[in-house]
Amino acid sequence: MVQKIKYSYRTPQFTIETSPNNSTWTVRGTVSTFTTTYQQFTIDLNALGLTNVYVRVRDTRASGAAERYIDDMSWTSTVGANNTIQIGLGSPITIGSLPYSTGTGQTTCGNGNNVTSSNAAVVCGSSSYYGAEDKTYIFTPTSTGIHNILLTTVSDDDAGIQLYQGCPLSGGTCIANSQSLSGLTRTLAPNLTNGVTYYLVVDNFPAPSCIGSYSLDINPPSACPTPTAVTAGSITQTTASITWSCTGCSGTYELDYGPNPHTAGTGTIITGVTSPYTLNPPLTPNTSYQVFVRQDCTGGGNGFSNWSSGATFTTLAPPPGNDDCAGAIVIPSTGPFPYTTSVVNNSSATNGSDPIPTCQSSSNKGVWYAFTPSVTGSYTLSTCVSDAPGTTISDGILAIYTAAGPCTAPYTSVACDDDGCVTSTLQSIVTTNLTCGTLYYIVASGYNANVGDIQLKITAPACTANLYTVTGGGTYCAGGSGVTVGLSNSDLCYNYQLFEGANPVGAPLAGTGAALDFGLQTTAGTYTVTATNAIDPSCNAIMTGSVGVAIQATPTANAGGNASVCSDATYTLSGATAANQSSVAWSTAGDGTFDNAALVNATYTPGANDITNGTVVLTLQANATSPCSGNVSSNMTLNIVPVATANAGSNASVCSDATYTLSGATAANQSSVAWSTGGDGTFDNAALVNATYTPGANDIINGSVVLTLQSNATSPCTGFVTSNMTLTIVPAASANAGGNATICETGSYTLSGAIAANNAGVTWSSAGDGTFSPNNTTLNATYNPGPTDITNGAAQLTLTATGNAPCGNAVSNMTLTLEAVPTANAGGNGGACASGKVLTGSVGGSATGGIWSTSGDGTFNPNNTTLNATYVSGPNDITNGTVTLTLTTTGSVACAADNDQVTYGISNGLPATPTAITGAPVSACAPAGPFTLSTTSAGATNINWYVAPGFNGVNF
Repeated sequence: MVQKIKYSYRTPQFTIETSPNNSTWTVRGTVSTFTTTYQQFTIDLNALGLTNVYVRVRDTRASGAAERYIDDMSWTSTVGANNTIQIGLGSPITIGSLPYSTGTGQTTCGNGNNVTSSNAAVVCGSSSYYGAEDKTYIFTPTSTGIHNILLTTVSDDDAGIQLYQGCPLSGGTCIANSQSLSGLTRTLAPNLTNGVTYYLVVDNFPAPSCIGSYSLDINPPSACPTPTAVTAGSITQTTASITWSCTGCSGTYELDYGPNPHTAGTGTIITGVTSPYTLNPPLTPNTSYQVFVRQDCTGGGNGFSNWSSGATFTTLAPPPGNDDCAGAIVIPSTGPFPYTTSVVNNSSATNGSDPIPTCQSSSNKGVWYAFTPSVTGSYTLSTCVSDAPGTTISDGILAIYTAAGPCTAPYTSVACDDDGCVTSTLQSIVTTNLTCGTLYYIVASGYNANVGDIQLKITAPACTANLYTVTGGGTYCAGGSGVTVGLSNSDLCYNYQLFEGANPVGAPLAGTGAALDFGLQTTAGTYTVTATNAIDPSCNAIMTGSVGVAIQATPTANAGGNASVCSDATYTLSGATAANQSSVAWSTAGDGTFDNAALVNATYTPGANDITNGTVVLTLQANATSPCSGNVSSNMTLNIVPVATANAGSNASVCSDATYTLSGATAANQSSVAWSTGGDGTFDNAALVNATYTPGANDIINGSVVLTLQSNATSPCTGFVTSNMTLTIVPAASANAGGNATICETGSYTLSGAIAANNAGVTWSSAGDGTFSPNNTTLNATYNPGPTDITNGAAQLTLTATGNAPCGNAVSNMTLTLEAVPTANAGGNGGACASGKVLTGSVGGSATGGIWSTSGDGTFNPNNTTLNATYVSGPNDITNGTVTLTLTTTGSVACAADNDQVTYGISNGLPATPTAITGAPVSACAPAGPFTLSTTSAGATNINWYVAPGFNGVNF
């Protein structure tokens, strides 16, 4: 037969061996020189006498341990058959039957990079997962339907699985793949056909070079199919929409989500979901997640399906702070320039209200900046990497706008650029004239889906103030409107300050682009102007030249401050001044006179009308000196102060326990007043005209006191005047009803303890219904309680002493308590056992207890103060056969004790037993009963029972 070897990824040396029994091998040849994709070799089966033969191919590029068997195959061949031996699958594993599970600990390490993107007939999925060492599994399903394939890695090895129908190195067809740079599981759920051979290649991204440890499970169609095509969409910062497919599925699903990577079934499980499902726990922004889905077939008794292949997604990061206009990063107006902004990543930015640039409509995810230039001129704004090395976005757009108001649409485009950088970074640069003081918005965005770091560099023109000439100035007469000072021209965004010497004059004027007028200036001096940039104060200059302002003085007159003079004195106008005058003249509005009206410091004598009016206006006139004309005048008011007066008021009386307000006292024209006393009392405030006086002990004893009011003169007057009044002190009435008392309710009470003094008479009154004897105006009257008083148990008595004018009445109260008559009840007479009798005593009224006494020699138990004590008879009591007990009340304060007696007959047992009675005698004083009495008297027709004297309460 003719055989051929296929190769692709190196220049190998192959040794071909055959065996009739897969045990004893014979070398049949070596292939080391290749001129085509296939190298043929011939084995003469007839010569070997073989029909069924095992063939293996060994790579002998290196000797010893480096030699590897590339492929072992067996087939049935006939003479002349042309078969192809597949070289390059390493050591494939042929699976005998499904389900198949390798268990953990499988590895591709040491198996070689056998299936590559260059030797595979078809690349299944991404070619990136064909660059590491791999292992191939060959299986042939025995049933048609959805097969579940699960690869689980121990660590995140960037694994991928590629499923082929037919050998991948000889024209196999790609059926399905699951490849990812993250996660621990890869799943497939292909619909496979019975009897068709499939090749499953386990490979990974070139780094790491192999999968360190994994397990592989291949399961035939299940009654609970596994979901497929799990994807995550509509991703926000905290949510994602999860969708999946499931052929032949009818139940609900369980969803597993967790960090990427994680093993299916170990994350957070959500049950009873269907596709699509919004995952909103909420999620954490800017976080990578992995999600799996499996079908819940427990309702039909088929358990759960396998977990699907994991889908990964990353939640959006929060948008940058300058995502919209309101958060625009402010570029300082004064730089320093060139000025470079901080780096901002626009990956999580939103389009929001971003305007569409005029130079490129496909802008996306813009970030905002705000800039107000301090000078007008040409500015360059650039995101070029050569200018702003922090920029990494692969294709950026830069646009400049003005707005209707702060962050207020419409936005008007000023300049725009797309791909203006000279390098291949596709960044933007704008050079344009900007006006000082104007707010500009700069939006940097990406072209279509391009995102990344953005940095902006701004280059500004130098700030230089133009020099203009100060104009105006001159001389004016004092009191005039002054002269104008101005500037020949001005610039926008500059403030121009006028100075007189080193002193600023008024507020700065904003430049208008034309000449400025600082107005009329009235202060003499040299005037200059300084220009300062309104935004950048460091940019300033002194304008060219200066102008002077001079003043011709006018006459001044100052009559001096207002003053006062005593009505009996003269006043010298020593505070008056005049300047720049040719002469002065005093005049008066009153009837007084000047000693010399032409003197600035003349002396004035008030007239009679001045004194009556209390004031007069004096005028000083100063006449102008050429070249000024006219005159000026000044007034002063001279107050004429009258002398002080005092009146202490009329004599008066006051009660000794009261104070007296001197309301009748008056004072006038005084600076202050002061009261004094001829006694030992005190004033609440001696500096008050209507002070209040409290008499002292000696004042009360003396019965009167002299009070003096002193009125001190008001400046400029001097001295004082006084006035006296006599205050008579009347003793205050007093009353004392005496201490509280207690009497028996059947008695009366003499108020012998009551006292009163300094009064015009006394009166008694009662809060009850009793009467006073002989009357209620007698100080030591006797009070006789009434029925209501007795019922209430007390009466309040009030003594009122009528005071002598101007004194008031004195009142005093006492409480008279009425004690109820005590009562005693010793109980009813009767019989008593000698061994003890329980007493039934009781007390009433004001009695709080009682005490027992006996006419005999018995005792009380527990004591004789217990009302229900037990009386135990003494020997004499038993001998006498009777005893009298007396109960006497205790506890009353004002009433006599009450007593009551009770008499008991004493029995020590029954009389001697009659002969007619049989049986043992029974004591009637025994503690228990009833008792059965019996007799045996023979021939008796009547039997009479009797009780010994002293017994009672006995029933037959």
